[in-house]
Formats: sequence, C-alpha cells, structure tokens
Amino acid sequence: WRFLHPLKSGKCRVVFAGPHFQAGLASTKALLQRSQDLRNGIELMHAPTKAELVAAASTAAIAMPFMEHFDRDFIRAAPRLRLIQQFGVGLERVDMEEATNQGVAVSNVPAIGSGNVR
Repeated sequence: WRFLHPLKSGKCRVVFAGPHFQAGLASTKALLQRSQDLRNGIELMHAPTKAELVAAASTAAIAMPFMEHFDRDFIRAAPRLRLIQQFGVGLERVDMEEATNQGVAVSNVPAIGSGNVR
C-alpha cells in the first residue's frame, strides 16, 4: 500500500480539483499559513479545469475532487496518488474499483467546518 512507503520527493502535493467549494481550499491555505511544519511539507495546487487537473495528476499525492469526476483515466494518470479525499458525503464520482486496483485510499469528511457546509 502506498502509505507504507514515504514520499520520494520533498513536498506532499495536494490538488484541489474543479471550480466548486473554494471555501475548502481557502480554509486549507489558512491552516497551512498557521503551521510552519505543515507549510514546509505540503504544496497546494488548484486545478479548476479538466486540462489543469490532467496536468497536475502525475505529481499529486492527494487529490480532492470537489464534485469533479475522478475516473479510471485520471487515477491511472496519477502514479504518485495515495489518497482521494472528498469534503462532503458523496463518493459516487470516484471510480472506487480503479482506486482500489491502484492502491489509492478513498475517504470523505462529511462535517461542518470542512468548507462544504455553512
């Protein structure tokens, strides 16, 4: 499983996909600004379009779909991907079978304060 092996490059790259729910991205940026330890180890990438998401796939360790479809092609294009983390309850737009086949963990955070509920 990919979590058993440390990242080979310096920072953990986290891609926020799509133009939706920007409060989640904003709250994550704010958290990183408050923590020197986290800020040094994590790089946030915003991919508001499909083309930008495809370009970011090859270097992403964590991907946040924000209502974007993470299909087989995306998951296969992301060899470093370790986690697909959804803010909110739905995972129906994630190809769970392909994520499982590729050893990618999939999780969600259905809670107030996650940027998707006010």
